[in-house]
Amino acid sequence: MTRPLYALYNSVGKEVIIICKGGIICKGKIAEVDEFMNIVLQDSIEYGKNVEKSKILVVRGIDISIIKLDSGLTEGDYYSTKGTDHARYKVHK
Repeated sequence: MTRPLYALYNSVGKEVIIICKGGIICKGKIAEVDEFMNIVLQDSIEYGKNVEKSKILVVRGIDISIIKLDSGLTEGDYYSTKGTDHARYKVHK
């Protein structure tokens, strides 16, 4: 079994998708990870009520709900639920 931090440390420089507890979805390249699972993303896109692009985004480890390490999801796989703060995602197999 791979430990979560070990998997994240080995994924530096790779694309990642992070789903936060508040429903925000972040996609970008992992630049850094610390022992608290705080993650710095480069060239990131944040999907929430609005879509925001930024060069650097810091995601606090305590706010992370799901981390998808491979880039199997695309922008078309995300959509926001109207009238709520929760975002949803779907995976195509």
